[in-house]
Amino acid sequence: MENQLDELAKYIGKEIKKILMEKDIYNNNIDIDFKIGKYSVLYERTSQSVKKLEPFVNLPIEFFDILKNCVLEMETLWKEHEEEGVFGQDRTSEYDIECIIDDTIDLNGTVTELRTRIETLQTSIQMYVRNEEYEEAGKLQKIIENIQKRIINEA
Repeated sequence: MENQLDELAKYIGKEIKKILMEKDIYNNNIDIDFKIGKYSVLYERTSQSVKKLEPFVNLPIEFFDILKNCVLEMETLWKEHEEEGVFGQDRTSEYDIECIIDDTIDLNGTVTELRTRIETLQTSIQMYVRNEEYEEAGKLQKIIENIQKRIINEA
C-alpha cells in the first residue's frame, strides 16, 4: 500500500504544481499540514531559500480540492488494505509531499522523537500480548516497522 501512497503523493504534487504555477505562487513558500481523521497530507517547501511565506488565504480553492480528493483516495486505499501507520511520499520536486494514514501516531519528528514513540508502542505491545490481544499487538508492530523505515530514510 505504501507504493500506492507514493504514487498518490507524486500525482497530487503534479496537480498542485499546475495550479500554483497558474496563480504564479509556486515559487513562494507554502507549508500545509492538512488532516482529516486518520488521513494527513503534508505539503512543505524543501528549500529555505524562499523567504516569502504564502498566506493561507491566498491559496486557491482548487489547492484544497486536490488535498480533499487525496484524502478521499487514501480512505479508499485504507478500506482495501486496513493498514495504519503507513505513509507515502514524493521528494522529487521543490516541495515534499507526504500522504499518511495513521490514527495512532505521528510519523513526523526528529529521530529521537520517533525512537521515543517506538518505546511507547513496545510497552503497549507487551500489554496487548499479556492480555492475549495478538491482533492489536500485530497492528502496533507494523507501525513500529514503518517508523523504523522512516528513521532509516532520515539517516
